[in-house]
This record gives sequence, structure tokens and C-alpha cells, in this order.
Amino acid sequence: MKDFDPTGYLVVHWDGIRMKDGTGTAGSSSTAAEDHLPVVVCGSKPDQILGIPKVTGTGASEAEAVFALLKEWRLDPVVKGFCFHTTTSNTGPHSGACVLLEKLLQRACLNLPCRHHVLGVIISAVYAKAMGHSTGPITVFEKFRLQWPKIDSPKYRPGIADPAVQKAVQETSEKVIKFAVLQLLVSKQI
Repeated sequence: MKDFDPTGYLVVHWDGIRMKDGTGTAGSSSTAAEDHLPVVVCGSKPDQILGIPKVTGTGASEAEAVFALLKEWRLDPVVKGFCFHTTTSNTGPHSGACVLLEKLLQRACLNLPCRHHVLGVIISAVYAKAMGHSTGPITVFEKFRLQWPKIDSPKYRPGIADPAVQKAVQETSEKVIKFAVLQLLVSKQI
């Protein structure tokens, strides 16, 4: 925590998780799973865990928990983006955590749905377009899952580390960055 330097603009990440509370009183064994919300900010070095409060699993509960942590850490003025699961409790147009958190912050922020979940949606759509709709597990993904442990992971490098891939996506990458900055400027966020 002493190395945490919240300069510049930050993105707040949250992701609900069920975990045992373990705070039962003497003589009781309260180990029932409850909803918690790990909240992290990134954009400064190092990233910082703000807290893991209990929530009820609703958009309102999550927005209030994130906002309370941002206020406690005095980060509410510098948060410019949200990273979150693509669940209705987060993305709902009226009672989703993102909409409610923007209201609490009194400004629009850049919404960055969690890439892992977004990629699952995209991959499913691409598969459906190429191979037809599937209601069960997709066998090619199942085969990949089974082969994954055999991959020499220390030698794994993301595609973006390859100069040819960097060159191929550079123009698109620059356009996306310019678009995001423009959206923040238009909403007077930077």
C-alpha cells in the first residue's frame, strides 16, 4: 500500500464472488457462502485492492460498495473507467451497477466489459456463424481445453508480442485509443 501512487486516471475493476464469510460468533459455525465484491483500481503502479465488501448481488448494492470504497480511498475524482463482468446486475440500463455508479460519481465513465467474458460471447457468435448454432458444449473448444495442459506455458507469448501482429493491429489500435479519448473529451471527463 505504501507504493500505491494514484496519479493520473484510474480504472476500477469489480467482480462478484461467492465465498465463505467465516465470521460466525463463538459457538456458531457460520461458514455459509455469501456474495462479496473484490474491488481493484489500476492505472497506477502497482494496482491496488481497495476492499472486498459483502454485497447482496444487486446492481445497487455493487454500485454503493464500489462508490464507498472510492470515497474512502479518495479516488472518486480520478476514476475514469469501469471494468466488470457482463452480467445484468452490472450492465442493466436502469439498475445496473455501471449506470448507478455513474450517477453516484455524477459523470459518465468509460465502460470496459471484462474481456474474458466478452471474448466468450464473441467466440460463441463466430462459431454459430461459421458452424451453426450449438446448444451444448462446442467440441472444438472441449478438445482445446483438454490440450491446454500439454502446452509449454513458459514459452507462450501473446500474439501482440509478435512484431507482425503488432504491425497488423497498429492502425486499429490507434483508432480505438483515439475513439476512447474522444469519448472522454466529449463527456468532459479529461
